[in-house]
Amino acid sequence: MTQAALAVLMLLAGAIGANAQPASPDAFRHERAVTVTAPGPQRLDLDTTVLGATQAVASVEQAEPRRRVVPQGPPDLRLYTEAGVEVPYLFVPPPQGVSRAIEGTLLPVAATKTTSGFEVDLREIVPVLDALALEGLPPPFLKRYRLEGSGDRLRWTLLVGQGTTFDLPNEGLRATMLSFTPGAYRYLRVTWDDTNSARVGMPAAARGVSRGTVHPSHPLRVPLEFERRNAEPGHSRFHLRLPGSHLPIDALELTIGGGHLLRDVRVLEARLSSDRSRSRLEPTVIGHARLTRVIQGDVSADAMTVRITPPDEPDLDLVFDDGDNPPLDLRGVTAVFAELPWIYFEAQPGTLVARFGNAKAEAPRYDLEAVRASLPATMNAATWEPERSPASIERPASGLPLPTRGSQLSLGDFTYRRTLPPGPEGLTVVPLDAAAFAHSASEPGRFADVRVLDADGLQVPYLLEKRDEPLTLDLRLERRDPPAGAQAGRSEYVVSVPYREISGATLVLTTRARVFRRTVRIGVRPPPDRQGRTVLRTIETRLWEQRDDAAAAPPLTLPVPHAFTGEVVLDVDEGDNQPLPIERATLLVPSYAVRFFRSDAAPLLLAYGRQDLTAPRYDLSLLAPYVLGQRARPVEAGPERGADGGAHGPQSRALVSPAVFWSTLGVSVIVLLGIVVRLVRRET
Repeated sequence: MTQAALAVLMLLAGAIGANAQPASPDAFRHERAVTVTAPGPQRLDLDTTVLGATQAVASVEQAEPRRRVVPQGPPDLRLYTEAGVEVPYLFVPPPQGVSRAIEGTLLPVAATKTTSGFEVDLREIVPVLDALALEGLPPPFLKRYRLEGSGDRLRWTLLVGQGTTFDLPNEGLRATMLSFTPGAYRYLRVTWDDTNSARVGMPAAARGVSRGTVHPSHPLRVPLEFERRNAEPGHSRFHLRLPGSHLPIDALELTIGGGHLLRDVRVLEARLSSDRSRSRLEPTVIGHARLTRVIQGDVSADAMTVRITPPDEPDLDLVFDDGDNPPLDLRGVTAVFAELPWIYFEAQPGTLVARFGNAKAEAPRYDLEAVRASLPATMNAATWEPERSPASIERPASGLPLPTRGSQLSLGDFTYRRTLPPGPEGLTVVPLDAAAFAHSASEPGRFADVRVLDADGLQVPYLLEKRDEPLTLDLRLERRDPPAGAQAGRSEYVVSVPYREISGATLVLTTRARVFRRTVRIGVRPPPDRQGRTVLRTIETRLWEQRDDAAAAPPLTLPVPHAFTGEVVLDVDEGDNQPLPIERATLLVPSYAVRFFRSDAAPLLLAYGRQDLTAPRYDLSLLAPYVLGQRARPVEAGPERGADGGAHGPQSRALVSPAVFWSTLGVSVIVLLGIVVRLVRRET
């Protein structure tokens, strides 16, 4: 071979290598060890740690049977030996196509006093059998069963120790597919538990169900953290924390205490508004269902699953419609993922290093692709180890691709300013409390004047987030005698609303009384006129009653007037009864927050109280990947202060205006001086 030809080959090899250049190990943000215990082919299943830190994977819905699958794994995953040599791998997708149904022959089984049942002969050993579908059992029924499988009808394997199947048309509940761990079986035996229920006899038909693969994809189920949150009357609200963002979750399985159940539930997450004229986040329903549970004796039939659109955010809200029932007793939430691909590779015993978390990495292409059609039937199970300490990983620098500061505004032009304490770089969220809600620009430009500013008055771009959960403030009710001439048998309360400017607020009253009937009015009593007369201006009148002495009374909700002059007053028509004991008064206020990316640890300011500003227009709305799909660090704003540095708020409001205060003080000083002069003259 001539030197010229060799040079050409070297150039071609260099070009090919440049086109197939692998991602540098230093470009990945996460690292985990993978343990291999036996040589040869290996199977490694994806988990939430990997899915939550890699590029998002897309899921698609298939119809027959209905299921959601992820056809391809994240492209930014790499495997290395401890010596740094890259290990080829394949993502093996879930099986495609419809399941195969195998018609079975029904065989009777001798009944006892407490059991009955039947066997199903599928006429051949089905290599991957994972369910038995029953048809023609006369409804309604709710039965417990035991399911066994065999290849020769001599040796039986327990598949389901105690399962429940049911068909209750009136309640809309049906579950006649008996699922189990896949295996190779020809015979299936169903044994009914007839101890506390009538016999159901033989089904009209029974079919074995097989997806026809020796490498099934097992659904990933992960328990979630949750906490009860504030809710309006007649609802229960819970906040869910997912193990990551952009996860391919298909459904939520709920565990709820109590007996019979029939309640609606909604699943919400924050998403950008579809209205392009305003860039803000709004609570969006991504799933809803009617939860049902029927109990017969010691057996129950239920539907406790909520299918959802795969979420983008790492936090969700569950809202239950309680109706006239007690608050929901939620005991557990499990995330059910779409069927996931798994990882195939070949290795010797030892430890591999998995690196992932690179937004720019592309899917690798390995020669191992040639064996995809002939994967071995049996393989070893490799396992994940915990993620390595972040301090031991060289992470790439993070930040926004656009400037993190906007135009400058004068700090002195804002009526109210509040300090945001120093904090680490990253996504930050600041809840807007009742003071910010009351003192910012009013509708229709709600929060148009709210700005996040640095010490130089430069704006920090943010997104306004509207929340479904209300703010909750406990109020004090001051009972007083009705004015002269008022009708007998009435109670009057002054409601200590903290801010007159709050709009859209709701007053919620609760009582420990059990059987009662009262008419309640809420209104505004203006200051007395020159003759000392005042008349209650009614805003709303509601009937509050409870007839069942075995249940707590429902709360009463009343609208709160906005920008009122005078006092907010409750008028209760007691009739000839003792005054109704009002146990608690709560104010529900619409809830908002601002979400922004913090580029440094310096303290910031939250400012509002200007009528000359319109809603801000930031490029941040174009940067959804940086302000959405991540868990934000919550920060509480400091006390509300005016432009002069003085404190504001309900506790800091003066009892009289400054002009009246200084006038009164001046007159008092003059009077005191006059008294002193007269006393001195007398002594002289």
